[in-house]
Amino acid sequence: MTSTELDDCLVVVIDMHKGHIGPVATIPAPASELDVMVPKLSNFLGEARKRNVPIVHVRFEAVKGIHNDHPAWIERWSDAHCLEGSPTTEFVLKPEKGDYVIESKRTYNCFAHTDLEIYLKRLHRHTVVITGIATDCCCLATAFGAIDLHYKVIAISDCQVGMTPESSSAALGIVADMLGKVMTSAQFLAETRQYA
Repeated sequence: MTSTELDDCLVVVIDMHKGHIGPVATIPAPASELDVMVPKLSNFLGEARKRNVPIVHVRFEAVKGIHNDHPAWIERWSDAHCLEGSPTTEFVLKPEKGDYVIESKRTYNCFAHTDLEIYLKRLHRHTVVITGIATDCCCLATAFGAIDLHYKVIAISDCQVGMTPESSSAALGIVADMLGKVMTSAQFLAETRQYA
């Protein structure tokens, strides 16, 4: 990765909130995987800040009876997931000074009906570095959303968690085969260290 490429990156932190993490989670991610991933992601974000890479935290937040009220949610998830104003929308990894926040993602893809593309354009970034929850759902949907808008994609494999190891591996395979790059946090940071 060259200096110019680093200057082109923006990190997206997807749905790192209590809706997926902890005792009130309505769609809990696997706790054992979170125990490993969360410290890695926290370290990765700290290093990204040192390299002046913008970070955008995005959270899903649903209006009751609107965003969770369709068959995909009713059949698979909880229609009470991350309702507006509920404790489940609270970030577990808190945004820090200089980070950006998108408060109201309404669906899987972080680009759909949000300001994410506005941040990319205003910050002159064209590479979306994807982290967070879930590898096999919102992270993958966001990767497709980025490609549809002609942005480059890097998925940080050890800074994401999916619902199952099998579906996570399949999702990362799709990214690697068709959408962009898959890297570990150590690989990304090693390639960018000389430009810090």
